[in-house]
Amino acid sequence: DVIEDILHLSRAGGKPVEEPQSVNVGNIAREIATSLSAQAAQKGIAISVEGDMVRMGVERDFWEMLYNLAGNAVRYGRPGGHVYIRLSAGEICVEDDGIGIAAEHLDRVFERFYRVDKSRSKETGGTGLGLSIVKHAAAWHHATLKAESEPDKGTRISIIFDGKGGE
Repeated sequence: DVIEDILHLSRAGGKPVEEPQSVNVGNIAREIATSLSAQAAQKGIAISVEGDMVRMGVERDFWEMLYNLAGNAVRYGRPGGHVYIRLSAGEICVEDDGIGIAAEHLDRVFERFYRVDKSRSKETGGTGLGLSIVKHAAAWHHATLKAESEPDKGTRISIIFDGKGGE
């Protein structure tokens, strides 16, 4: 829903509504995998969560980052494909074997309303704000985003908690 996404983005531009706390990111990742499982099953996509992570931060922001990344991976996934959510001490990585993103679009996918394939927007849904929400939440948590992709092979987006992010 566009209005909800815009509200999240406007909140992301300022201070978080909630105080930072210890967040079990592994539990959030497993909840999201479960919540996306029906949508994924319709396309024959398997979702798996590997590893664990506990970080100081804003729980809702972690939920938003993971939901947007995993939701995109399912949305643009290949029928019969796989979505991997991998967690380690300092990194969240969401990887798929879907349609991928061409190199000329890769550095723009985190811009508000940017769509790689505008002709597919109605067919795939979404507002074009999800990755922008991820960018702002990651920056607030002093994390760096790294997007890697190859057309027809898949996409990997990593949130690296290196202390370098920030607005």
